[in-house]
Amino acid sequence: MTKVLEWFKYLLLLIITFMVYYYLQSILLLPFLGIVSKIPNFIKSILLLISELIVLVILLLINHKLIIDNFKDFKKNFSKYIPKGLLCWLIGFVGMGFMNFIITFTIGSGVAENEALNREIITKLPLYAIPAIAILGPIIEETVFRLSFRKVIPNKALFIIITSLIFAGIHMTASFSSIGDIFNNIPELFHFFPYLSLALAFSVAYRNTDNIFTTIFLHMFHNTYCLVIILVGMLIWKRN
Repeated sequence: MTKVLEWFKYLLLLIITFMVYYYLQSILLLPFLGIVSKIPNFIKSILLLISELIVLVILLLINHKLIIDNFKDFKKNFSKYIPKGLLCWLIGFVGMGFMNFIITFTIGSGVAENEALNREIITKLPLYAIPAIAILGPIIEETVFRLSFRKVIPNKALFIIITSLIFAGIHMTASFSSIGDIFNNIPELFHFFPYLSLALAFSVAYRNTDNIFTTIFLHMFHNTYCLVIILVGMLIWKRN
């Protein structure tokens, strides 16, 4: 009975975590909705950063026990966890690149809508985009899409499959605002598989080390690497 109650406790924490992730930032920014077009980009960046930091703090408080335990363990086993994690990331990254290559040269689809949106935000709101993509986003997403599921789905294989599917699916939501959009943009659906490759790598790394800071590190590393590539590309394009 105690185990059942504990499972329901973690299920409740999972639900609360998702609600905070999906709704809190929008609620915090609601007072500015009517004047968003009049707000300078610098102020927009500050507002977005503050609201995202509030979301992050609350998510960490909700999952504070697991976060603290994982952090203590990560400090002790950093040198053991990171090589394992980087191997998983490398396999996932190669798989992601291969799938993107196939999609580009067989279907003719360009970058995923989520990727295009990130590039647009980097261009318009770099003060917000850079820390959000490189630091805040990875911590928030790993807390929501992996840590919060850890005690709810104890089976390793099931955990890896479910969290990976959800993670990849969430990164596709920028592509479709309605069900009708799915049928109007079928090629975009294929970008699900590159995201799934990376999601599987992160989930495997998490379960192999049983430490969320492994995947937070990998997620930050991956996003920072991609961010640098995008920024360098934008710089070269401007010069030409």
